[in-house]
Amino acid sequence: MKTYQLYLLLGAMLIAGCQSSLENSPVNMKKGDAFYASKEYDAAEYYYQKIPKESPLFMQAKVKLDSIALFKKYWTITTVPPEDLTKIALMDHSASMNMSTMKPLHSFVIANNTQRTLSAVTIRFTYYDDTQTEVAQIVSIVDANVQPMKRGVFSRVEPGILTTVFAKSTATVVAAQY
Repeated sequence: MKTYQLYLLLGAMLIAGCQSSLENSPVNMKKGDAFYASKEYDAAEYYYQKIPKESPLFMQAKVKLDSIALFKKYWTITTVPPEDLTKIALMDHSASMNMSTMKPLHSFVIANNTQRTLSAVTIRFTYYDDTQTEVAQIVSIVDANVQPMKRGVFSRVEPGILTTVFAKSTATVVAAQY
C-alpha cells in the first residue's frame, strides 16, 4: 500500500513540475531575452530550453536557440582582419520584396580575393524609399563557404522582416570569418 502512495506522490510532483514549467514560460523567456541582449548566450540558452513545447512562447524560444547555435558555431572561427576585409567584394546585388511575408529577398556574388576560405560574411542591408531616404537596415550573417580566390553565388537570401516596403537596397560587407 505504501508503494502505491509513493507512486501517487511522485506522479503528482511530476505533473506539478510540468505545470510550473509551462506557467513559468513568460518568466523564462524574459530572463532568456535579458541574457541574450547582453550576449550571455549560455545563460540565455538555459532559460530558453526551459520553455516546453506546449507553451505559446516555444517558437520564439526556438528561434533564439537556433540563433545562439549559429553564434556558437562562429565563436571558434577567426575574424577576417581589416586588411583582408577589403579583399572581399559583394557584387551583382539585387533585391526584391515578398509582399505577403514582408521579407526582402537578395541575390549577390561574393568574391573572396583572400588566401583563406570564408566561412561566413556579415552583410549590412540598407533599404531606401522612392525619395532615396533610408527606411531600414538589417545586419545578417550569411554562411559563405567561398574558397580562396573564388566567387560564391547567393540567391534568395532573406536577412529578416521589414515593416515597410522599399524601392532600392544596398548591401555592404561589414565583417567576415574564415
